[in-house]
Amino acid sequence: MTYLESHGQELTSDYPYTARDGSCSASASKGKVNVKSIHNVTPRSVDQLKAAIAVNPTSVTVEADTYVF
Repeated sequence: MTYLESHGQELTSDYPYTARDGSCSASASKGKVNVKSIHNVTPRSVDQLKAAIAVNPTSVTVEADTYVF
C-alpha cells in the first residue's frame, strides 16, 4: 500500500496479468487509483474496522497461517 501513496495504480485493462516472470512495465501516466494516506487499525478491533469502513474504502489483510485458540 505504501507504493500506492506515491504511484497511481493502473487498471487491469491497462496492465493485464500475464502469468509470466519478467520486469514491471507500469506507467505512471496511466495511474487511475491513488491513495492519499494509510491508517492501520488495531488487530481484532471490530469497532475500529467498522469506523474505518464508514469513512473510506478499506483494505483488509488476513494472516492465514496463524492459529488463535
